[in-house]
Amino acid sequence: MGEGIRGRIGQLEGPPMVVQDSASGADRFKSSLESLGIHPILKDLPATTRTASQAAQALNCDLAQIVKTILFTGDQTGCNVLVMVSGVNRVSTQRLSEIVGEKVHLADAQTVFSVTGYPIGAVSPFGLTSQPIMLVDEDLSKHPDVWISGGSDHVLANIPFQKLCELTGGKVMTINRVLANPVLIVPYDPSWPGQYLDESKLIRSAMGPYLQAIEHIGSTSVPGLSAKPIIDILGGMFKLEDAFTIIPALEQIGYTYVPEYEMQLPDRRYLTRFRNDRAKIHLHLVKTHSPLWQNHLIFRDRLIADSHLRDAYAQLKMELSMKFGTDRVGYTNAKTTFIKKVLDME
Repeated sequence: MGEGIRGRIGQLEGPPMVVQDSASGADRFKSSLESLGIHPILKDLPATTRTASQAAQALNCDLAQIVKTILFTGDQTGCNVLVMVSGVNRVSTQRLSEIVGEKVHLADAQTVFSVTGYPIGAVSPFGLTSQPIMLVDEDLSKHPDVWISGGSDHVLANIPFQKLCELTGGKVMTINRVLANPVLIVPYDPSWPGQYLDESKLIRSAMGPYLQAIEHIGSTSVPGLSAKPIIDILGGMFKLEDAFTIIPALEQIGYTYVPEYEMQLPDRRYLTRFRNDRAKIHLHLVKTHSPLWQNHLIFRDRLIADSHLRDAYAQLKMELSMKFGTDRVGYTNAKTTFIKKVLDME
């Protein structure tokens, strides 16, 4: 995978808080907030502050209240993710990759300006020239109000944390550390089919007529195959757009909807169910008889029919689990070649 972010777990320091002047950016920032009925406290500092630490010192506030606004880009889809992170934290690119479902890298200066309209160091979450995905560091929630860039290299604005989240639509998440447990491959468990049947009854009850078909997929559906102890379930729908109608009912029975993964697979709605802080069920909602539906079933059925394929896949997964550790995105991506080979078999 090469060097740099793609080849290692990244813990990157954000860019300097402010590095150059952007008068037009400051005007756009102010107009954007005023259009929302917000009149923040602005501090026009006498000199440029090049780091979050210098900004905190100039404002005489806690460093943790300074918001570093950093843009990342997905390696595969090119999606843009704007992260608002506390001045005391660094962004874990591995954690960010887990959230969006693909590897990410720090955007270069040209991309930052193209996507946000601000130069690096003066980026504000308001008055943007496009609409990236917005994420907010949960550690900022410890402070009633925080300081964000005012669109200039020396203007900072004070805004309540709740308003920051409300007005940007930013999702509050842990972004400074990896949450995933190591990829754990265990021997086949004969109880897995029964777990699927029990869960499928709950899903059928919650989804009602919107569910056309349901299938047990993934490694736990293949007898004798070692697997992560997570039951993967494929829910087939007449119309994928109906998923938003039934997601609240699925949330009522314990599922969490994860829309971020739709950047990578827009034809799927993904939900997960946790038990004791570990994912135990993955629910994939797709249109019945779509390519995603067909491929999941073809791959499962070919492994069931061919013990040599099954054993080769088990060996590959064991090797990859040791290689990638907690890097679940890397682990999943590394299986792609094998999966494609099986799907292409005649």
